[in-house]
Amino acid sequence: MTTPGGVKPTCKTEGCERSTRSRGLCRACYERFRLRQQAYGRFESVYVDAGPVREHVTQLIEAGLSRRRIAELAGLNRKSMEYLLVGRKDRGHGPYKRITAENARKFLAVSMPPSLAAIAPDAAVVDATGTIRRVRALVAFGYTAEGLTVELAGQVSACTVHELVRGYRTQCLARVARSIKRLFDRLQLIPGTSQRSRNHAVKRRWALPFQWDEDTIDNPAAKPEPVRLPRSRSPKPQSPEVKSLRVQKVAELTRTNLSANEIATRLNISSRQVVRDRSALARTG
Repeated sequence: MTTPGGVKPTCKTEGCERSTRSRGLCRACYERFRLRQQAYGRFESVYVDAGPVREHVTQLIEAGLSRRRIAELAGLNRKSMEYLLVGRKDRGHGPYKRITAENARKFLAVSMPPSLAAIAPDAAVVDATGTIRRVRALVAFGYTAEGLTVELAGQVSACTVHELVRGYRTQCLARVARSIKRLFDRLQLIPGTSQRSRNHAVKRRWALPFQWDEDTIDNPAAKPEPVRLPRSRSPKPQSPEVKSLRVQKVAELTRTNLSANEIATRLNISSRQVVRDRSALARTG
């Protein structure tokens, strides 16, 4: 290593004129410094074991992230990634056994994505399971596919929205998945106005937004939370506790603008019972 003027830097120890090796010290001075700090229990190496870091990066790759994307997220160049995983073949070196603590922190700071769509490049193709669930949940909440397209404001085409609602696609672009997730997050507590969309969703048993857990909605194995009254072990099905819980559920679903028939289907009760419960709620204010 030389300075911009072409002069090799010398050891910062007073009276030492040897070239620096590490931390501004020559090899001999650095070794004395290291041993002294170790004796005091204060020495911190700039290098750490590369094994745990390599294992973390391998898990990220298995989760679907490319090496290029991991390096970008870590703020490091691709050579750092290659040296960690395969070493330097031009010098006959295998994967590095040690890595600087700074680079280790940067690699480990790249967390495992909840879904690949969350951090994949815009043009990457990702699984559409969570995206389909989100658009269908919004349809079940009273939104039309046309209305969702308008809400997306040109971010996703009408054709793509329709294909996702109908389940014609099993994959989509990451930017599409992110756009629909943002839309879902914005509308999941605001009921739509289309009764036709609700009826369409009820026939197909599509879940409402609140039935999905946001942490697992992208997991193909996840199931929506059923909207049903818990079975009572009491021999009296009309106990005050059961009745109170039923009326509470009717009130909650009524606020989402579901019809009496839709609520009856979801709660496994008669539509007449829904009407009676609504009347009781109106009387009590």
